[in-house]
Amino acid sequence: MKIFLCIAVIFIIASLFYLYAYKYKERKTFYNDFDIFNKNLINEISFSQKTLINIVNDINSKSNFNNFIKDYILNDLKKINKIDFLNEDENVFLESYASQIGARDKETQLNYLKKVEIHLLEKIKICEEEYNKYFKTFIKIGFLVGLIAFIFLI
Repeated sequence: MKIFLCIAVIFIIASLFYLYAYKYKERKTFYNDFDIFNKNLINEISFSQKTLINIVNDINSKSNFNNFIKDYILNDLKKINKIDFLNEDENVFLESYASQIGARDKETQLNYLKKVEIHLLEKIKICEEEYNKYFKTFIKIGFLVGLIAFIFLI
């Protein structure tokens, strides 16, 4: 019974550290989806005459970014709900992006989206580095803390 309790403690502690580190995975996925959407939007604006609402309706993915952008555009929101795993500056940038798309002429819109693409590539690189650095580290630390708790319980 004591061994079962110790294994449960290791699992619980490792799971808590995993949940804490999960934000790095969410950020990485969010920015990858953001980049994909932005590239698709550039292509749609460049080569088709679809409206922004039709472009957003064509999104099939259920990722955090795609859900955010659909909610913002289709429900005509004026203010975004803050996304927990993004910092304040990133939330402000996201709100600015959402309010800018579809608001200007084609040429100005393409210039803006290409500048955003450069910014997104930098963010993706940073998120990849943070993910590789912290995600695996927190999981390992969680397991080690669980083992230390296991030793103290025995």
